[in-house]
Amino acid sequence: MRTILALAFLLACVSASARPHVLFVAIDDLNDYISPLDHHPGIKTPHFDRLARRSVNFANAHCAAPACHPSRVAIMTGVHPSRSGIYRNMFGARGPRWRHESPLLEKAVVLSQHFRDHGYRAVGGGKIFHTLQWTPNDSQNDPEAWDDYRGDPNDPISQDWPRPKLIPDDKSGLGPGRPLGGGSQLFGAAPLDLPDEKTGDHMVVDWAIEQMKKKQAKPLFLAVGLFRPHIPWEVPKKWFDIYPLEKVNLPEHREDDLKDAHNHGRTGWHKWVVENKQWEKFMQGYLASITYVDHQLGRLSLTSFQFWGEKTPSHGVSDARYRYIQYGNGFEELYDLEADPREFTNRADDSALAEVKTRLAKGIPANPAPICQVPKDSPHHRANQKKK
Repeated sequence: MRTILALAFLLACVSASARPHVLFVAIDDLNDYISPLDHHPGIKTPHFDRLARRSVNFANAHCAAPACHPSRVAIMTGVHPSRSGIYRNMFGARGPRWRHESPLLEKAVVLSQHFRDHGYRAVGGGKIFHTLQWTPNDSQNDPEAWDDYRGDPNDPISQDWPRPKLIPDDKSGLGPGRPLGGGSQLFGAAPLDLPDEKTGDHMVVDWAIEQMKKKQAKPLFLAVGLFRPHIPWEVPKKWFDIYPLEKVNLPEHREDDLKDAHNHGRTGWHKWVVENKQWEKFMQGYLASITYVDHQLGRLSLTSFQFWGEKTPSHGVSDARYRYIQYGNGFEELYDLEADPREFTNRADDSALAEVKTRLAKGIPANPAPICQVPKDSPHHRANQKKK
């Protein structure tokens, strides 16, 4: 089942009377394998863990439809497929064709537009409405619903994702019939020989971080669409290295599972995978893609707090291995979470980690909002409410 993880965070209180900034994150094709949910054996998703500890988690939530286009239209308009009639992916669009696909949606207000209508600046990047890495100029985004969008809102990701060098299936000893066309190997997994910084989701998060650092005249609604772990499962090699092929765990399954179930129409896909002994390899790619996107999420969920007696807030930034904390009084902490998971040893002054500290410090907001004060004139202030 295709699922979308939609996360809305209250990032900062701009002033005593202002509304908070909102960060909306959509992650494509993410199963419940992450550690706060099903916790697939061996999965490493520390940033989902960290977010879950400070969030309200819905462990029994379900997608509106098991496909990109209908589920995203449902989320962004609030109209379920059972009302709109949009149940499947539909390709060959440039712009919000869904308004004409379903008469009910012709005048629907998109989530970003709703925020704009209530005084927010709405910006977005990456895959929010349906689009694919390999379908340039094919997207059902609504450019009019945003104040700004990264790149072309109707071609938001196709230029961002490089492909590995592909070896033809017949030269790899694989049989014919790979789903989605054997030559393109879009249904496949392979490490990329390049750094994170050259990958699509990393560049989208770089852009999002810059948006969050900007001084805002209005409260900000920021939508960030991350494409992995959607196929093809191609991320830098270091994420594959976390999951050695011989240690990859396959999901629990039964050979006769579909005997008493509706045929989902993709039994041929799985048949090709099993016959060509690609299941473990594809699982490796999927797990690597999940941990890659967990890292991107960590570059965004920044942790902030203000201590009594300090004039400025403290901020913590993490990546897959290190956590850096900069306190309001200037004190610093840096922990190697791999060697020191309990955070016993502060290595902020360790010259060997100077580059790590400098890199993580770039994620500290330059102009954080001042701490909110109690609005004593608010009608919701208890002291202003008469006792009944």
